[in-house]
Amino acid sequence: MAIFKQGLPEWQKAGTKPPSGMITGGWVSSQKPPADYFNWFFNTTYMALKELQEVADREFIKRDGTVSMTSALKVKLASNSGSVLIINEGSISHGFATAITAAGYIAMAPTGADGNPDWTKQLTLNRLGNLDVQGLTIKGEQIALAKDYLSLTGGEMIGQIASAATTPIQARLLNGLYSWNRGKQPSGTVVKVELRITGTTVYTRFLEITVGSGEGAVAPEGDFSIDAMGINDGLVKGTAPIGTTLRYSINGVAMTLGTPVAQYWYRVTRSEDGSKDYLQFGAPLDFSGIGGTIGSGVNFIQPYLRFNGRDVAIKDEVLLLAGGELTGTVHTRASIAYTGKVGDIKHYINPQANGTVIRFELFIDGAWSKSLDITVGDTAITGASDFFLNPMTNTTSYITGLGPLEATKTKATVISSGANTISGAALPTYWWLRILRNFYDTCIQAGKNLIFSGYGNTPLEKVEFKTTSLLRNGKEIAIVDDVTAVQSSLTTHTNDAIKHITATERTNWNAKETVSGAQEKANAAIDTSKSYTDASIANHANDAVKHLTASERTDWNAKETPTGAQGKANTAENNAKSYTDSYFSSKTIVSNVAVYLSDTQSYTWNHTNMKKGMYIEVVRYTVGTGSNDYGYHEIFISKDFIERRLGKACWLPMPQSVNGEKKAVKFTLSGGTGTITGYASNASSPDSSWAVSNIRYE
Repeated sequence: MAIFKQGLPEWQKAGTKPPSGMITGGWVSSQKPPADYFNWFFNTTYMALKELQEVADREFIKRDGTVSMTSALKVKLASNSGSVLIINEGSISHGFATAITAAGYIAMAPTGADGNPDWTKQLTLNRLGNLDVQGLTIKGEQIALAKDYLSLTGGEMIGQIASAATTPIQARLLNGLYSWNRGKQPSGTVVKVELRITGTTVYTRFLEITVGSGEGAVAPEGDFSIDAMGINDGLVKGTAPIGTTLRYSINGVAMTLGTPVAQYWYRVTRSEDGSKDYLQFGAPLDFSGIGGTIGSGVNFIQPYLRFNGRDVAIKDEVLLLAGGELTGTVHTRASIAYTGKVGDIKHYINPQANGTVIRFELFIDGAWSKSLDITVGDTAITGASDFFLNPMTNTTSYITGLGPLEATKTKATVISSGANTISGAALPTYWWLRILRNFYDTCIQAGKNLIFSGYGNTPLEKVEFKTTSLLRNGKEIAIVDDVTAVQSSLTTHTNDAIKHITATERTNWNAKETVSGAQEKANAAIDTSKSYTDASIANHANDAVKHLTASERTDWNAKETPTGAQGKANTAENNAKSYTDSYFSSKTIVSNVAVYLSDTQSYTWNHTNMKKGMYIEVVRYTVGTGSNDYGYHEIFISKDFIERRLGKACWLPMPQSVNGEKKAVKFTLSGGTGTITGYASNASSPDSSWAVSNIRYE
């Protein structure tokens, strides 16, 4: 229906358009325009009016109230037109009304009990982009209330944050965490988690996993997941978007409702009494320049700085670092002032033939990232100072060496066969240097050898010890002062004219009696004294008081001295103690292993020395990964039981068994040698979830 009542002044003759100079300057006096100029003017006017009516009839508000618009609607208000320009009354039936105000605001308000819009609760958006709202929530979370809002310009905050909240700023991840403590479930159980938007009733998404499959589930969008569950896991857990409600079911039976808990990666907060402020982070924090580059520095202007409650810098007692070099004085009150440590490698592997190449790997930061190849029989150390392996022989059962402490697991693979062993334990600490105080003594302790040398391991010019004494294993050794004293004594002795002779004295002495002359004189003297001596000896030999008989000497020699008697008593006591200790001492059959104890694995012991029985230590084990380093348990089998059940299949139940896990063993005796052998079932599920780590006997 047309909205225009007046008909158009129709003129069909197109005519001719006047030249531009005439259009600009107009008619001049006494000019007679051609008829085609008038035809052009009337036809153009007609066509313009016709276009205007057709467009207006198609795109503007019509008299019947309908609207058909494809371009902008422009309305000019009169001064008395009121505050509301347009109201969308059709939306009132849906519980709200929208309007455009005379001030240029777009407003929305809920309808009240009388069915009319309640403009006191309106949300307005003005021409400058300012949003005025009584309360604003996104996905169920309130983000603006009253005047507690952030002014944003182009995505940048230009105003101050004024907040009375204990935690005014916190940033969370897009997804939250959920978990239910349902308890352990048997293998094959189907666990289902469903999701719906909070406030709605229909669950629109779900994920399922199977207990024991080793696999979790992740939605294609990446915002919804369930972690894998084993038969020993009691928690159903995963991630889900904030603002959702979840429920889970076991084998189709719905159980519990819940919501994900927000994961905050950054928070600014304070203590309740306001005495402390906190910057809290949900992951490791790096201070760096833009893009992860090295920054210009971090300056803490504080009276103290603490690490885990302990001062690391007090006032001006700080460590100054320039290019990684320590330039200040190190002050410490610790008994152990300085330590150097590295990881100690000791990885079990069956002895291999000479020439066998073994690849040894370290698991660091979630990956097998460092490795060395070692050849059995080579005599050289493999690797560098920060990670090396000692030479191995064909009888060696352990790969040893040193490596980074960051390694959490180790693996050894025989290159030719692909067989490998994995240790699930981190490398223990090896202290290669410690400087410490023991009461008044200052100690420098090295892990193995301590070498004093020049740069490049060249000889030093000298090593000076300023000390009054120098000991080696408790015994004093010579020092400079001692050498000087000896030299002085030697000089004194050399210059002693009494102890030494001169050339003159030697000449005079050489002129004295010859040997033959002296001998003649001596023979005469001997003959003279012999008779006297013989008489005296005879008298002495016959003196029974001064001499003892052979029987008396034998009797007296057989008697024990007090010292000898005490020594024998001490020896007897020590022998008795040693025998008692050795009688009940523990003797290792095999240690630090992780074996299934299958039918191909046997271990022997000296059964004659067994007094009480055998101890078998087991540990939880994951196939393909190795020992789990938890669940340790020791089982005792008496000597009497072993001897009564020789050659029989004996079952050793594992602790806290879920599926009846056990280790089946057999004992045999050959002379004084006992042997324990496993069964093939020990290497199969479920018995393969436990491994034997140590065997000993007493």
